Amino acid sequence: MSTKSGDTGIFTAKSKTPSPKIHPLPCSDPIGKPLACSDPQQKGSDIDKVSQWLNTQSGEEEGGSPTEPTRQVKSQAEQTEELKKVAPWAKDFIRRSFTYKYRFVDTHCNVDDLVEGLNRDTQFNAELQSLPDNYEGFIAVFSNPTTFSSQSPADQLLKAVLREEGIWIVLGCPPKHANRFRKPHLVGLKQALATKHVVGVGPCGLDYTVGVGPDVQKVIFKVQLEMAVELKLPLVIQCQNADDDCLAMLQQHVPKLQKIHLQGFTGGKSLASRWMASFPNVYFGLTSSIVDRTAPACVKDMVRAVPLERILLESGTVVPENFRKHVATTHFGFALFTAKAIGELRRVSTDEVFKTCRENTRLFYGV
Repeated sequence: MSTKSGDTGIFTAKSKTPSPKIHPLPCSDPIGKPLACSDPQQKGSDIDKVSQWLNTQSGEEEGGSPTEPTRQVKSQAEQTEELKKVAPWAKDFIRRSFTYKYRFVDTHCNVDDLVEGLNRDTQFNAELQSLPDNYEGFIAVFSNPTTFSSQSPADQLLKAVLREEGIWIVLGCPPKHANRFRKPHLVGLKQALATKHVVGVGPCGLDYTVGVGPDVQKVIFKVQLEMAVELKLPLVIQCQNADDDCLAMLQQHVPKLQKIHLQGFTGGKSLASRWMASFPNVYFGLTSSIVDRTAPACVKDMVRAVPLERILLESGTVVPENFRKHVATTHFGFALFTAKAIGELRRVSTDEVFKTCRENTRLFYGV
């Protein structure tokens, strides 16, 4: 693939920092108490308590290294030259990205979908160059079992990506593919997870809206939970209409302080609070769908309530509404719109969102 000037590949991030230990909520913290509080004098939601606790943390472990606080903004002449290279539909959001001081990492970009788009549309390769100026990199998600099968030619895609330097990868089998997961996929997944580029297991979980039986989903979910614990890797969880069962399985098979990234989270405040009470190191992955016209009010309330220090930026599979006539699949740069939406809902600057979420990515994934 072609690259932006100065990059070694489409998947490249500009820098890496040592991986510090994440700050877990202490076991005695009020967040660990049952959600149904019997004391009428006790005030404040679990989300409020997490926010208060986070405010007491330094955000950096001894020996850790924070990300670069700000970046060098291009001159007007450099901006003009850069805009000549991008697709026409992307000029507006690329122009806007020149003004941001902080970089961002897209923590969930579905590479399987993206590559399918590349094969389907020869023009999409050029559009990949339409990246925001403050884009730093992304976590490439491989969720199609044929990609990491030990027997399938499709695993050549993954092998090609693994050869590149400066990329971060998450691999797993989501609920919708659970009935396709066989021994070659298991063998291939174990092999791929052992490589140095991998930073997480997933997306895995339970989704009772797809046409795969719950029993099959639970078997494949359990296998991946055990892998994550054995390899000490974060989990990327996909959970839809199955929170009771998903939480129960996690509580049975992983430690309480397990790092959990809830991919594309669209639950309300009470559900977010329940996840934080169960797993102190849970982070909420958000996409630009939070400001979609079809997004329910409870989702926007959740975005306002969850601590910003617990949010990760994603492009996911969602194409922002005003770009759907231009592109059919996800784009590395769309996490920029997620940050903008979060800022608008929380009434903080987009740069503040970029700054905090970049640090969240470092703390969670170590990149």
